[in-house]
Amino acid sequence: MDQAKKEVILRVAKEIVGSKLVVFSKSTCGFCREAKEILTDMLGMNASAMRVVELDLIDNGSDIQQVLRMMTGIATVPNIFIGGKSVGGCSELKELKGKGVLHRLLCEASLQPLKPGDKIPNVQVQVLRSSKDGKLVAEQVESLKLFEGKTSVLFGVPAAYSPSCSERHLPSYIQHFDELKSKGVDQVFCISVNDAFVMKAWASSHDMDKRISFIADGNGELIEKMGLAQDSRKAGMGMRSRRFACIVRDGVVEYMAIDKPMQTDISLADRMIPHLSKL
Repeated sequence: MDQAKKEVILRVAKEIVGSKLVVFSKSTCGFCREAKEILTDMLGMNASAMRVVELDLIDNGSDIQQVLRMMTGIATVPNIFIGGKSVGGCSELKELKGKGVLHRLLCEASLQPLKPGDKIPNVQVQVLRSSKDGKLVAEQVESLKLFEGKTSVLFGVPAAYSPSCSERHLPSYIQHFDELKSKGVDQVFCISVNDAFVMKAWASSHDMDKRISFIADGNGELIEKMGLAQDSRKAGMGMRSRRFACIVRDGVVEYMAIDKPMQTDISLADRMIPHLSKL
């Protein structure tokens, strides 16, 4: 294999690995346009995360298409990759959308959040609950089992100890806990991309009175699979959770509220209560 071809293969690999969603396209292709419109519509505010490589507008575009054919068996464009994996072209994309698989793939790539009707992903997390003697105890569990057979409210915070999380978000659920219970909520969980030690210390700094349980999603795996991860590297915080709250019944999301960046509003406890009455 000559050096030029190696460089093309390396370029393609970098595009695929470096983007959660990349579409190899041609600017004049109708099928490419249709595929990009489908993805743009589904991604909504996350549409900017879609990387589009127009092969007819760049050097070595034909060489890149040959490499893609070698990799995927697809000779034409578009050639679409989500989370580093090939999902095919336009017809395959439409088929995946029709089956609901495309939404799941976008969620797993943190490109689209769970919506009502979606099941909570099943990953290993640590949950902190109050024991009989009042001490917070960490337990390794499968996330889906936490929600089986119960009506739950799960709210996510970007960081334990941050001002908005400590002064507004968490206190709203402490304040309205009894009202949530009166509306049929069996349990309330707070989740953050923090380790169990940090979550335990944060929980201990508030008067939980055995009310709220804390999920330490240390690696952010659950948050990522829920499509609720946000890149906070510019703030020196790595990958974190978006601020959100959802109502979950027997493992299935029934209502989802996601705050805009830097806001603490629709995910507060008092904003969730009216939706419990509607469900």
